[in-house]
Amino acid sequence: IWRGAQDGDGRAQMANLDRIITATLRTSAIAGSVEEGMITYITRSKWWRFPDFTTLERNVALIEGGPRVLSIYSRAQFGELDFGVNQRRIRGWLAAFETGR
Repeated sequence: IWRGAQDGDGRAQMANLDRIITATLRTSAIAGSVEEGMITYITRSKWWRFPDFTTLERNVALIEGGPRVLSIYSRAQFGELDFGVNQRRIRGWLAAFETGR
């Protein structure tokens, strides 16, 4: 899980992250939209095509009345161990986001 500061309503940041995420190989949105404030993606592994799911959400309140944040939550569909694949994928997305790529 990653959470980051949100600018305003977070719509522009979310749209930028959505662009980065959907440009990832074997990744596509399966539910939601920037307008809805939540999008779930599926990314399939290269060899076995195992699905990993990632949810990007804006306007997440960590505490009632607190500041709103963007959140990325990624998980493997099968098994408990993904050898750090989801963490590396999110870190790559965030690096691209921070550099404006």
